[in-house]
Amino acid sequence: MGAFDQIIGYTAVKQRLERTADVLAHPDAYRQLGARPPRAMLLYGEPGVGKTLMARCLIEASGRASVVCRKDEPNGEFVKVIKKKFKKAAEKAPSILLL
Repeated sequence: MGAFDQIIGYTAVKQRLERTADVLAHPDAYRQLGARPPRAMLLYGEPGVGKTLMARCLIEASGRASVVCRKDEPNGEFVKVIKKKFKKAAEKAPSILLL
């Protein structure tokens, strides 16, 4: 069972995410073809449609290390948390930061 088999429906989105995961998993092969791995991706939509599941599937399929950042702190403290998470993601590079 592949990572994206957990997602029901969203065929076009899954195909796009699978291609992106392949680029992230094999960046050197794609660089030889002139393609670069994406530096960012934004998944948007109504709450409860599966954005986090899709992101987790992308992370799993790409084989990259990941750092998750959730807004569990008040606004002033959250800025500090974000900075720490970006630093941690940089230390684990190449990695994915899921906000």
